[in-house]
Amino acid sequence: MKRNFIFLLIITLMAVSCQQLSVIHLEQNQEDKQKNGIIYNLPKTAFLINVDVEKNISIKGPYAEHADKYLGLRNVISSNTESYVIKNIEIETVLIPDTSQYYLIPMPSKFKKNDDFTYILNDNLGFETVGLNLENRDNKQASFEINTKPQSYPNLFKLYADNSQVERIDTVYELVQMDSIVMSKPIIKRSLVTKTLEQRAEEAADYILKFRMKRFELLSAYQEVPYSKEAFEYLTRELEDTENKYLELFTGINLTEINSHQFILVPEKNDRNSNVRIFGFSTSEGITDIDDVDSEIYSIEFESLSSSDYLDTLIVNNIKASKNRGLAYRVPELCRAHISVDGEAIPQFHNFQILQFGNIHHLPANKVQIMFNENSGSLNYIRLKK
Repeated sequence: MKRNFIFLLIITLMAVSCQQLSVIHLEQNQEDKQKNGIIYNLPKTAFLINVDVEKNISIKGPYAEHADKYLGLRNVISSNTESYVIKNIEIETVLIPDTSQYYLIPMPSKFKKNDDFTYILNDNLGFETVGLNLENRDNKQASFEINTKPQSYPNLFKLYADNSQVERIDTVYELVQMDSIVMSKPIIKRSLVTKTLEQRAEEAADYILKFRMKRFELLSAYQEVPYSKEAFEYLTRELEDTENKYLELFTGINLTEINSHQFILVPEKNDRNSNVRIFGFSTSEGITDIDDVDSEIYSIEFESLSSSDYLDTLIVNNIKASKNRGLAYRVPELCRAHISVDGEAIPQFHNFQILQFGNIHHLPANKVQIMFNENSGSLNYIRLKK
């Protein structure tokens, strides 16, 4: 991951040329008080895992039970359901401070003119540069932007709101007596009654057939009206859209939305050559807890490609240990990582340099000019000072 560091601290130390640099590892249970000085930190590698989950929603149409009777449709949505599927998994690395690796550089007791030393630290108190002239280097700040869009659903089954009542006209007869003559007088009564669901379904099916007939008449030039190309396309499109809206009352509606989930994973040294669980997943519930027994468990496996233990063995066997140790740094360990589902690996592999899988090493106690790698914290440039 591309990183731009903030220069928080630039300290110039004037030290005696014969004086050597010493570094002290700060520990939580340390009893002895140390001198005042500069504190810096070694970073470790964290994994930012972005998961895109597609949610599919099926909504039953209000006339689904009558689709076969009036339209001959059998493959319609019969119940409201939700289902989930993972569409994409992205993995990137970020550097975070390792709280177990803080070091102190004590301030020198004496100073000598023209004997300077420069330390440039990044925003995590990790060294970026030591003893290099970077006066013209740009000071840029990393930034990011998150765009969120509220989930909105269309106006479902708009045509279901059509008039659900019908006027009923009844003729009743009332007896009227005029003198000695009794006669019946017809009286018309009007009232509104609610249509049954089947009546509304039959009416909607009738509309669909009418729209199909209208489209057929347009396509066959039955009306013999010289429509322009634009008018013809508009009419056929509007007829088709309205027909599809009525069809949805029988077939139902399918909706899709994408939900993004983010996980951060910080592997420990004992996670090397092993699986680390990230999240659980269910097709009926989506992302779940890693302890859900009914879910598939997604894990990431780290396979070491360059064991740091081999380098340590070379150092122990071939390099004489020194009492005075300079700046502490890490040699990252190259690992191959892949995602597995319930222990079965997905055949896509990626190589990462993981700092905490490597071991701690120290520079010579002499003053040196060095530059650290901005992505891994390892050494990029070394030059001994006279």
